[in-house]
This record gives sequence, C-alpha cells and structure tokens, in this order.
Amino acid sequence: MNKFTKDTFYTVITRFARLLVNILTSVIIARTLGPEGKGIYSIITILPGLLVSFANLGIGQATVYYIGQKKYPLKEILNTNIFFSLIISLFTIFIGSTIIFFFSNSLFPFAPKILLFSALLLVPLQIFFNFIVEIFLGLQKIKKYNFINLASQLSFLILIVLFFLFFHLNIKDLIITEAISLFIINIFLYFDLKKETDNIPPSINKSFLKDSLSFGAKSYLGYLFNSLGQYINVFLMNIFLNPAAIGFYSIAYAATEKLSYLVQSPAMVLFPKISAENNENNRRHFTPLICRTILFTITPLILILFFFSKFIISFLYSNVFLEAVGPLKILLLGTLVIGVSRTIGNDILGRGKPMITTYITIIAFIVLTALNILWIPRFGITGAAWAVTISYIINFLLKIIIYSKISGNKFRDIFLPHKEDFVIYKQILLSGLNYFKKYDKTKK
Repeated sequence: MNKFTKDTFYTVITRFARLLVNILTSVIIARTLGPEGKGIYSIITILPGLLVSFANLGIGQATVYYIGQKKYPLKEILNTNIFFSLIISLFTIFIGSTIIFFFSNSLFPFAPKILLFSALLLVPLQIFFNFIVEIFLGLQKIKKYNFINLASQLSFLILIVLFFLFFHLNIKDLIITEAISLFIINIFLYFDLKKETDNIPPSINKSFLKDSLSFGAKSYLGYLFNSLGQYINVFLMNIFLNPAAIGFYSIAYAATEKLSYLVQSPAMVLFPKISAENNENNRRHFTPLICRTILFTITPLILILFFFSKFIISFLYSNVFLEAVGPLKILLLGTLVIGVSRTIGNDILGRGKPMITTYITIIAFIVLTALNILWIPRFGITGAAWAVTISYIINFLLKIIIYSKISGNKFRDIFLPHKEDFVIYKQILLSGLNYFKKYDKTKK
C-alpha cells in the first residue's frame, strides 16, 4: 500500500475506534444525567467550545501548511506554538470570566455560574492540545496523530467509568474528568514532540510567528464560522427551548458529528499531502478519486443508520431519548455530503487559497443562523436539524462549483464512479491482505 492509502486506512480504523469510544461515553453521560441534565451539560460546554474556537487564529492549519512547505525548522515551530498557546489562553480565560460574571444570566439562563467557571479549566488545555497536535499532521505522522486523538478520548472515557463506578457522576465530575484527561495527554504530547526536536532549548521564530498569523488569518474566519455553526443551534435552543429538548438534540447531533469525523478521514490526510504536492496533474486526479470513494462507501452506511435509527437510539440510550430519532434522520442526510465537502475544501486549502473556503463557510453560517432563528421557535429541534442539513448542502454545492473551475474537473468526475476506481480498490484490497500476511509471518 502507498503512504496515502496506509495513512487513510489507519485514520479510518482509529476514527472508528474513536466513534465507538464517543458513543460509549455519550451513552454513560446520557443515561446518568437524563435528557434535562444532558441538555444542561451541553449548554455549559458551549462557552469553552466557543472560546477555543475564537482562540484558534488558524494556527493549526498554518502549522500544517508551513511544515509541508519545509520553510521553518520544526523546533522553532514547536516553541512558537507553545508561546502562542500560553499567551492566547490567558487572554481567552479573561474574556470567558468577564462573560460569565456579567452576562451568564441572560446568555445561559439554565447553567449555574459555578459550573460555567469550572468549564473554563478546559480552555487552556484544549488550546495547547490544538496548537501542538497539528505538528504531527504537518509531519504526515498520521498514525501518531490519530493515536494521540484516540488516547485523549479514551482517557476521558476511563475516568468517567471510574467516577461512574465509585461516585455519583454529575456535571461537575464530567468537567473535572475531561480536564484531567486533557492534562495527561498534553504532558505526553509535549515530551513526545521534544524528542522530535532533540530537546532543543526554547526559541521563538518571529518570521514564523508573522507568517502563521498571516496564513491563519485567511483560514481563521472559515474555521471560526465552521466552529460557530456547531454551537449556534444549542445556543439558540438555550434561548427558545428548554434543557430537555437540548438533551434530545445533542444525542442526535453528537452521533452524526462523530460519524462525520469518520467520513472526513481521507480529507484530513489529504491536506498535508496537497500542501506538499507540486504536480498539478496528480492533484487534479487524486482528489476526485477520494470524493468518489467517500460517496461509494458512506451511502450504504447512512441508509442503514437512517432506517434503523429508532432501534439504535432505543438500544443505546433507552426509550427516554426516542425524541432524538427525528433530528437524527434529518442530520444523517447532511452527513452524506460532509466528507466530500471537507475533501474539496482541504484540496483548495492545500493549494494556498484559504479565503475561498472562508467565504463559503461564512455564507453557510449565515444561512444556518437565519434558518435557526426562523425554525427553532416554530418547529423546535426538528427545525434546528433541518437548518444544519441545509447549511451543509449549501456549503457542499458552493465548494463543488468553485473547485471544478479551479481544477478543471467536471461534476461527473467527483460524483460518478469510474471503471478504474474498482481496479484501484482491488489493488488496495490485495495489497492490504498481503501486508497483513507479511505482518503475521514476521510476528510468528
């Protein structure tokens, strides 16, 4: 198997494992807290999530891009990103504390202040993690990148299980366990990357600082509005509805969100590859192949989940959460296009054109917000789900149109299978079988 295929394979396997871990985590939380408690927990995590999104500044994507370009020494990128994370964390916590102290009663009426302040513990830990872990992606060390992301979620699950077995699990416990798991993984992440740089003493590269902020600024708005789109529904439901409704919706959204991570596996591997690829012909033919493969593999899975969604919700979360079935079916329709949309977006981004994806994301966010305001008061969580799905489709269509003009590919190249695709799939399958046979022999 070539490197891209191996990296994508490991990414899919790891993200599938992360999907199972997240489902188990979600089931424990939902069954313990119930719909209302799950809704309040979702409300409380809005603020740290938004703060981390605002603090991103596009640094992660800039890191991947410039490592791919081999413009700066790795040691200086690491030290500069650590400096970034510390300064931005202090500023972000100050902003978050100000919001809680003065505006929490109006913005988060169902969330106790003490829990909102506790949730701020997650902000610096998550910022540090986001800024540093992208270095592995830039180095195209996909196995390690995926392992670290899986380990962070697995440690959270283990701590939750321990709390669940020995204590009465509540919202405060969930915040503490997530903070501990992030702290542990950040320590591991830091020392592992120090080995990559031969334990070089700290130094900050001002040129990289300037370039990463410049590149990051172009992709930052796109990332920001994409992240805001993940929270705007819950925030508006927090205003128009009640915690129980948010609890139902959060189950449906979390399920499709984690599934979308699995679908986006090739897109994640594609970004550093395109950033380092100088052959336009390779770019032109490679990305459509990935898009066709995603559609070919994900459509049957989406259909299965769609028709068996009631059984799945009932089995995992109990009949108490059956109101999540309707929104789940609607969100699955949007999930169908996410993988292709992300792949196309990362191709455009890897070509050094981040503003294109930024504009598209802003348009989709405006549509999402407008539809949420119109439909949540009238249709509740069903309206919120339709707003998300329609925004996904608009994002998808705009990227496809613009990408076809940039690359010269036609729509049918992206959507319709080619005969040679199945030849490639067969070769990959045979290569995979041979790889595992060799691995098995060496193990013996």
